[in-house]
Amino acid sequence: MRLVYSSQDLGGADQLSRYQALVAPRVAKVEAHPSRRAGFSCEIAEMSVGPLRFVRIQSDPIELRRSMRCIEADGQTQYLVGLNLSGASTVHHATGHTLIPTGGLFLLDKTVPYESAVIERTDRVLIAIPRPLLERRLDDPGRYLSVMPETDSGVGRIAATYLTTLVEEGPDMTVSQQAAAADICLDLLAMAFEAGDAGRGDTSRRSGPRTLMLLSRIKAYLRCRLTDPDLTPSEIARAHGISKRYLHTLFASTNNTLGAWVREERMTRAHAALADPRCERLSITEVALREGFNDIPHFSRQFKARFGMTPAVARARAMAQRQAN
Repeated sequence: MRLVYSSQDLGGADQLSRYQALVAPRVAKVEAHPSRRAGFSCEIAEMSVGPLRFVRIQSDPIELRRSMRCIEADGQTQYLVGLNLSGASTVHHATGHTLIPTGGLFLLDKTVPYESAVIERTDRVLIAIPRPLLERRLDDPGRYLSVMPETDSGVGRIAATYLTTLVEEGPDMTVSQQAAAADICLDLLAMAFEAGDAGRGDTSRRSGPRTLMLLSRIKAYLRCRLTDPDLTPSEIARAHGISKRYLHTLFASTNNTLGAWVREERMTRAHAALADPRCERLSITEVALREGFNDIPHFSRQFKARFGMTPAVARARAMAQRQAN
């Protein structure tokens, strides 16, 4: 991860303002108050993995409040998933009060006011997730704000371990690897929160952990076959021993369709390839064909509708940004 800031003593109001200014664009705008009068130290690092922004904050005790004023001021609407690597914290919002121990996973919604207290020296990772990416996997994520998945065993442990490893290895991945890794991370987190919710005895969910596990396997299979333009629902269903109807039902349970999911995955990969300097020698047509599109004009129209610019403009902007950096 790229180190953003490190301090041994942020003890006055001006120094605290510095902390808030650094956290605001990376995590969320919050009101912050040190939990003790002695010096306050922290270290902030960040990185991006595909569409996900990871921010690691190591800090002394501090009290944070995301008020309606903060929400209206920054307009950020992503979800935040946090993992306490060490130390404990608390989160309080309208749906309840939760103690997050070392190893605990938790979910926040930037559009909902909350208060959080870091009650001891804590090292935690926060992931900013665009709303559609989580809502595609969790029906009504807001109901999970009080859910803390079990991370000592089961899918919660797998999710926490994967997240920790991704923080360490993510910067060394290629663009396409990062996009795939982000998808896997989101699938595991969704399963972890589903399992945590089921552990509370709520059986009203349409998609349980087993269903999500099957869906995750299907998605992993698809990611290995996305470059095949002739991939069919019949072939996918047959490979997993299910009917085509049930295959479509699985995707419908996440408020999505098989076709839309495949198009989005291919489009995301094409966008990443156009921004990758290692693909500069490939023409836009070659990139599209490589990612499973066989109708180039249709690809260009879909790309512009999805990203608000043509493939050529997207490549030019990525090149200009690299040169500026």
